[in-house]
Amino acid sequence: MESYISEFFKNFSEQIISLHILSSALLTGGLCVMRCIVKPNLNMIKIPKVLYSISTQFLGKFITFAIICLSFIALSEICIDVGLEPSMSHPNFVIMVRTTEILWLFIAANMFYIYTKYKENKILLEQNNYIEAHENLELVFSYSITFSFALGLIAMYFGVILRGY
Repeated sequence: MESYISEFFKNFSEQIISLHILSSALLTGGLCVMRCIVKPNLNMIKIPKVLYSISTQFLGKFITFAIICLSFIALSEICIDVGLEPSMSHPNFVIMVRTTEILWLFIAANMFYIYTKYKENKILLEQNNYIEAHENLELVFSYSITFSFALGLIAMYFGVILRGY
């Protein structure tokens, strides 16, 4: 299996790396949009029931988008990791690759947390529990998405640095 992935990477290395960069940029940009554009505009809605239901709908659509991006990032990262294994002789290169992988793993774990809060919010809205729904949405939009955005920027910076090796 490893030799097949390595051969696949040799044949399609430019496309795989481009897919990885595109998925990373889209996910990080999507996180920025959710935090810097969507959240402030949602706060202009004054009716709590409408605000929380629309926020939850946005969150559900964003999670679908994030899962697709993270899937492409993971698949391309596996191909890159296996395909570049023989050339990983420089210790800094190996450390940077592993660090970048761990950063994307943290982002994926945070997206899972956001997904659990999304599911919980749907239930809370059905029960008309707006106080807890507000707390969940504030936690997700203010902290979880911001944290993932910061990690995405760091991972992309490491990716740019890796280009030099």
